[in-house]
Amino acid sequence: VIDENVPYICEYEPFVDKAALLALNAFAGTFYSEEKNSEKHVKLVDEYLKRLHSTLDFDRMGFALGLGELPKVMFVSRLDSVIKELVDLSSISGDREVDVRLAEARRNAIIGLGKVCSSVGLQSPRPCLSREQVQTVFSALLCSLEDYARDERADVGA
Repeated sequence: VIDENVPYICEYEPFVDKAALLALNAFAGTFYSEEKNSEKHVKLVDEYLKRLHSTLDFDRMGFALGLGELPKVMFVSRLDSVIKELVDLSSISGDREVDVRLAEARRNAIIGLGKVCSSVGLQSPRPCLSREQVQTVFSALLCSLEDYARDERADVGA
């Protein structure tokens, strides 16, 4: 049921969104933290990653934030994929029409990426961020600072 509501986590109801993310964090931390690298973890993370490619804007926005709420143990075998997919979603495509439409998804990808990195950390035990992953993340963060997409609201602040 929680996963069905992740796409509806967006900026329009910030108090509800924050509560939903806290609930996802609490649930995932309790329900998934016992086992390490289980099939359940891989399946859930893969489903979240798949939804980052959805044609629905709310899916991309919600699941980018949702990935950031999952506990460290969920990323044991999928950390490279999680970082790659969030970095890809945070990137500007060059197509102005697409960039404006995806601005909030890019912002949420950066927020999710930051939370994943904070959760995983730089020190063992595994998973922890490698030197290459840290470079990839910092590069994405620096690129995101140049994102000045504009829509009918003006600069969307992605």
